[in-house]
Amino acid sequence: MNRTLAHACAVALGTTLMVGAGTALADYNEGSGNSADNNTTNSPAAPATLATGPDFNADGYLRVSADEFGSWGAFEAQFEDLFNPVGFGADLVAFTSGFFYFERDAGKRELLSTIQAWQDVFGPDDSLTSVVTAANVTSDSNGDGVDDTAVSQFEVRGGGTLLRFDLTQTVSASE
Repeated sequence: MNRTLAHACAVALGTTLMVGAGTALADYNEGSGNSADNNTTNSPAAPATLATGPDFNADGYLRVSADEFGSWGAFEAQFEDLFNPVGFGADLVAFTSGFFYFERDAGKRELLSTIQAWQDVFGPDDSLTSVVTAANVTSDSNGDGVDDTAVSQFEVRGGGTLLRFDLTQTVSASE
């Protein structure tokens, strides 16, 4: 079976957003009891705010509101995500990032994003379902007093598919 996880992201000069996902693929038979249905939701919590530091005037500053699926930014600034390119000053981001999961041979797809603009453009699809199994938990990995890391878990499931993600998202200023 052809399975693809596609990630669309614009990279900002001077700033890095790393999204890493550990995945485990398994056959899944709905109703078989193979699913970890405890503490799951189709309505994720509010996005986690992550930033490169406390000073939005710093060159390369980035503040994003990341959902549990690794999606951030917005076409119409749904959240007040900011980017400060070198020499220009902070302003709303003009880019966005999101994931799609495809099973080409089975004709299945799932948009992994809570950004409304993405939902409006690509619309709902009932071939697969995404379920948050652990909401974002944020932390400050560099000790500057600002959360820069979020960890979450989610699944994509339905019709013989079960794909589990342990997702870590980190923003950091480039050296």
